[in-house]
Amino acid sequence: MVGGGGKDSESVEAIGLEHSFVLSPTMSSIPGLLTLCPSRAELLVAREPLHQLYTVEKQPFARGKFAAVKRCRNVLNGEQFAAKLIRKRRRGGGPTPESLHEAAVLDLCRSCPHIVQLVQLYDTPLETILILQLATGGELQSVLDRDEIPEEKHVVRLLRQVLGGLLFLHNFDIAHLDLKPQNLLLTGPFPECDIKLCDFGIARHIARGADMREILGTPDYVGRSVF
Repeated sequence: MVGGGGKDSESVEAIGLEHSFVLSPTMSSIPGLLTLCPSRAELLVAREPLHQLYTVEKQPFARGKFAAVKRCRNVLNGEQFAAKLIRKRRRGGGPTPESLHEAAVLDLCRSCPHIVQLVQLYDTPLETILILQLATGGELQSVLDRDEIPEEKHVVRLLRQVLGGLLFLHNFDIAHLDLKPQNLLLTGPFPECDIKLCDFGIARHIARGADMREILGTPDYVGRSVF
């Protein structure tokens, strides 16, 4: 079941967005995870099979340890999206707490223009699939790989957008914990584009005054103080 409906889930404090309660901490053994509340899950979780609304390309354009991202197209209007396919731990099981957490964080950020938008969520026997806004410019990492040197005005504008996304998260006590060029997406050709944060699989809700005891992140980008 998506969302928390038992007594335990009702006893924890929900996080509100625009005076509507949309998220609540999960009952996972992993601290700091969130989950979709039932009302938001009802809106986001698709009831029909994926193929009825989307065609998904066979080859991924991005791949992680537990997920692959493929282009997909809405069969009704031709609009393109990104489908993030997150493998389940066991066939036929429910969505993992981590995949629900990522969906919940994205849903919380639905009003923020600097964070990639969640469109819909599918649950299949093998995968949880997040249908996401497609950033056609690709990763910021590709710009660095090409050794492009943008003008200062573009750097300032894009950096402000990144900081705007982080500020939005921090206002809800959420830390991204894996900020790197591969997780910064461009909405079009660089540098005349906008930038959006993505990949919240290891983000955590950290209560104010609490300590973070997990070691998370990509080693090349983690501060030395973490180790």
